[in-house]
Amino acid sequence: MQFVRKISGYRHPSQANTEAFEKTVDNISVISRQLLGSLVNRSPAAAKNAG
Repeated sequence: MQFVRKISGYRHPSQANTEAFEKTVDNISVISRQLLGSLVNRSPAAAKNAG
């Protein structure tokens, strides 16, 4: 939501823009999950040390 607020310039969208704002938040959430789920860890040693 912070990202959408930043790029839209609205902290709270008007009633006329609420649907578009919320839809964009949902879309970015889906795309972000897809990106994170598709990333390949090329450094197994680093992953072991992080845990």
